[in-house]
Amino acid sequence: MLDQSLQIPVPRLRCPFPPAVHPAAESLEESAIAWMWQFGFIRDAAEEKAARAARFGHLAALTYPYASLEGAQLACDWMIWLFLQDDEYMERAAEDGRLLDCARHTLRCLRVLHDPDAPPGDDPYIRALHDLCARTARHAGPEHFQRFLAGLHEYFTGAGAEVVYLSHRAMPSLEEYIALRESSIALRSVMFVLLETAGGFPLPGARWSEPELQALALSASRVNSWINDILSGLRELHWPGAINLITVLAQHHGCTPEEAIGRAVAHHDRELADFEELSRRLRLTSDDPRVGRYLDALAAWTRGNQDWSLTCGRYHVESPDLGVTGPQHFGE
Repeated sequence: MLDQSLQIPVPRLRCPFPPAVHPAAESLEESAIAWMWQFGFIRDAAEEKAARAARFGHLAALTYPYASLEGAQLACDWMIWLFLQDDEYMERAAEDGRLLDCARHTLRCLRVLHDPDAPPGDDPYIRALHDLCARTARHAGPEHFQRFLAGLHEYFTGAGAEVVYLSHRAMPSLEEYIALRESSIALRSVMFVLLETAGGFPLPGARWSEPELQALALSASRVNSWINDILSGLRELHWPGAINLITVLAQHHGCTPEEAIGRAVAHHDRELADFEELSRRLRLTSDDPRVGRYLDALAAWTRGNQDWSLTCGRYHVESPDLGVTGPQHFGE
């Protein structure tokens, strides 16, 4: 845990991709607020203010700039659900010792994925998950919906492992953390699936499964994991037992958190260089226009994620609240 008296400058992460924004950015912001009200994630004016500061609609506009409005709204609501249930049932549950709450929540979620007709009950997270799954099934074809569901299973595997580490105040090794983060970030086979369907270029299974394309998607997932870990990790350095790339590298190298930030930036830059090289090769070797659009979408997602992370009220990158020692509602 970092000395709260220290002021850490914000790391500058290289990002070679041009910014893009969805033309309906304002509509996405308002639809996000309406969706959170609908399912009880916002209950009063103070919570709405905090939700607006998080700018979830802006995140969707930046990361899905080429999507249909319906597809961008769906992606936005999925990201909100993943953020909020991770805060409540993963991080806060581990901090409070509510491991049974986490286990029961996970099993309720899996029941929705396996049996969409099961009654959702009163839990807002489960009711919202029913809504999201039904909308995704209508939006995506059967193949992509099944791929998406498999990706959610992968997410819960990584998130469950992280809860165990958090609850024991144990730091994973670097190798363990990379494996954990590849699942818990929920990108490669969850949010990146929506890049295809919302962008109107669904990749058939045979193409999506090609080793070169999988390597690219995994690299993009890692780049965005390290963006999140570095920029959101600045506030988490003041949280006891926080697990992110910075804290893991501090343990791995036996260095201070300040030194680990520089190592994390170097880690990000190496992965970004790999992502750029994989993208370059695919542009040269693939004559499938859908692959080119996928590459453009991954680049836009990466730039959008970084731009949002630097400015959103969830991470407070420029001025983290040192008095907060764990995730709050909407991350404020």
